[in-house]
Amino acid sequence: MKIKEKIFLPLIMIILMIKPSIAGPYVEEGHIDLVKMDMNTYYCTLRINEQLGNWYCNNIAGKAMFDLAKIAHILNKPAKVTFMSGYVESKAVLGITLE
Repeated sequence: MKIKEKIFLPLIMIILMIKPSIAGPYVEEGHIDLVKMDMNTYYCTLRINEQLGNWYCNNIAGKAMFDLAKIAHILNKPAKVTFMSGYVESKAVLGITLE
């Protein structure tokens, strides 16, 4: 019984420490070098610092984010893009802010 307790306690602690570090949003700063919209699925895609992001842009908020990303791209303005972290290559975009 003591061996199981010695194994499970560190395992539980590792899981509890790792999970919050990969689950929250984070911000990328830089220049947006790609903005596009897929008219079939209504998903918009952007790339900033080699990080891809996408969001659903068939509503007012999504279209506003698309317009802001397009302005930052055309004017070559620095931007802050908030992503939801995860293991996928193209992460969900939560927000875009011009600097």
